Amino acid sequence: MAAHRADSQSSRIELLEVLWPAPTRVRCFCSTRIGGTSEAPFGTLNLSTASGDSAHHVADNVNRLRDAADLPHSPCWPHQVHGALVIEAGALKRSHHALEADAIVTCAREQLCTVRTADCLPVLLCDRAATTVAAAHAGWRGLAAGVLEATIDAMPCRAEHIFAWLGPAIGPAAYQVGSDVRDAFLAHDARAHSAFAPCPSTSQSALLGQTQQRWLADLYELA
Repeated sequence: MAAHRADSQSSRIELLEVLWPAPTRVRCFCSTRIGGTSEAPFGTLNLSTASGDSAHHVADNVNRLRDAADLPHSPCWPHQVHGALVIEAGALKRSHHALEADAIVTCAREQLCTVRTADCLPVLLCDRAATTVAAAHAGWRGLAAGVLEATIDAMPCRAEHIFAWLGPAIGPAAYQVGSDVRDAFLAHDARAHSAFAPCPSTSQSALLGQTQQRWLADLYELA
């Protein structure tokens, strides 16, 4: 992954390029918070009004991103609900409102598969022949619900021919969860235990009479 900045009007948008073995005709990138017009606390390249940002600023940021990345059309996003529903990119583009989904897939040229994340994990997928691409929004709930399995199932190619890129997300040293999260994964796959480490504050909590176990979760290993 390498960073570069693209001029867009008076600001400079920072894009993280995806370095993976996918065919070169598949273009992939991840934006950062740098280069938009949103004001604090949203600054600056905020791409969602869900947190209370100005719709005008968000629309301007989307246009700046489209121009900076030289996209074939303005990006549009699904209504992400931390589930495992996958929709086709063309259906999302044609819709007059955001369709509920946490993963996008397409086999068509000039289509965009886009997801928005903060702490959650963005996952980009592509087959070796570049006939199908997909993007998934993978927080712990989505991963436990099988969003990546559902995305791969929606791609009309053999699973062993698929490349996957795991983008920026909250790291395993910072992501604290309760035992309910750990139990949700262990119920499906006992190997998930290796993705959870006891929180360093556990012993201190025990001394204070607090019995709830806390864990540090590794989203990358879970994915």
